[in-house]
Amino acid sequence: MQMLCQEQVQRILVVDDEPMLRGLCVTLLASWGYLVVEACDGQDALEKLREYPVDVVLLDMNMPRLRGDALLARLRRERPGLPVIIMSSEGDGMRKRVLGLGASSFLTKPFRPAQLKDHIRHALP
Repeated sequence: MQMLCQEQVQRILVVDDEPMLRGLCVTLLASWGYLVVEACDGQDALEKLREYPVDVVLLDMNMPRLRGDALLARLRRERPGLPVIIMSSEGDGMRKRVLGLGASSFLTKPFRPAQLKDHIRHALP
């Protein structure tokens, strides 16, 4: 009997309060074959994480209700191995800060699609 191996599709949670940027990320990631879950802020992200298993979180820093750094800290306590890519328009100071808090990588906004693709590829096992 021959066993067929199905490739598991990886799921990414995109968390951003800007609908246009969130939509762009969702469109790009879906076109690359990922399953995508959307959240409009950190609190919404926590709810989505209870409902959906994800392989990577793409997380904006400045959001209402629950900021990206607070969500990152919580994820590091509750899911230490989950890759979290931080997105922000702030520069090197923010990069150093979030990497020190345990982010997997930092993506400066605005970014090119190829940059996003590289960050996702490096974050996935």
